[in-house]
Amino acid sequence: MLRKKLLTLACALVLVMCGGCFLPPVMVPGPKRPTPPPLRQVWQGIHSVRVVATNVSDAHHLDGEALAITVANRINWMAQGTGIKAFASGQPAREQAVLVLKVEKESATASPATSTQTPNAWSFSIGTSASLTDRNGQVLWQEVEPAVLFQNSFPQDSSIDIWTRRGFNGSLPWFLGERLAHQALYQR
Repeated sequence: MLRKKLLTLACALVLVMCGGCFLPPVMVPGPKRPTPPPLRQVWQGIHSVRVVATNVSDAHHLDGEALAITVANRINWMAQGTGIKAFASGQPAREQAVLVLKVEKESATASPATSTQTPNAWSFSIGTSASLTDRNGQVLWQEVEPAVLFQNSFPQDSSIDIWTRRGFNGSLPWFLGERLAHQALYQR
């Protein structure tokens, strides 16, 4: 008799755990996305922003159009739920604001490799300026950052220009785009 009760109880537990009792499965909440800091006050009433980026440095390594696309994508991701939509385009449209980004200077320096160090550590310094203007041309926000530092390591190969190295083309623009989008959207 005890054996039948234990078997019945075990079967009932298996049914409940597998969802066989036609109840919705027990949902365990996953990690929540952290609450972003408050948006800058200047974003009040802005629902669409055009992102324009240019490279005016002497070296002219970073592609302005690719940077504009990256920043627009990062703004869209960061501003989810706020009603702000960003797009990258050089052509005026029905935007309520324009975010203009300029790469003012760019440089790369390799640290000396040691005999045990196969990848070269590189330090990149990118000077940027950014401004957000409304459709009437009034400056809502602006910032100049003389040196954004970015570091990465790449295998040694002196025959390849570091600015065109595979793997680098996405990492620096993504890092810079993330930083510029965050600075434009949020208060410090």
